[in-house]
Amino acid sequence: MSHAFVSPELNDLLRERLARGSYESDEEVLLAGLKALNDLEATEREFREQFQRRRDSLRDGAGIVIEGDDALGKFFDDLDAEVDRETAEGQRAIP
Repeated sequence: MSHAFVSPELNDLLRERLARGSYESDEEVLLAGLKALNDLEATEREFREQFQRRRDSLRDGAGIVIEGDDALGKFFDDLDAEVDRETAEGQRAIP
C-alpha cells in the first residue's frame, strides 16, 4: 500500500500483519482494526453509561450494604457468576 496519507510506521504495521498470513490485503487489515476500535469504543460507552447510572443510583440513596468478609466474598462470587452468564449469552462484550 502506498497511499500518500499512510505513514512509514503504518506501512510497517500493515506489512507485519500481512506477513502473518491472517489477512490478504491492506484493506482487510485496516477494516479489522477499525471494527475492533468501534467495538472497543462501544464497550467503553456502555461502561461509562453503566457507571453513571450506578453513581446516580447511589446519589439517590440506593446502595448495597455488605457486612463482613463472608458477605463481601459472596457478593463478588455472585457478580462473577452474573458476568459469566451474560458473557455466555452474548450480552456482554469482553474486549
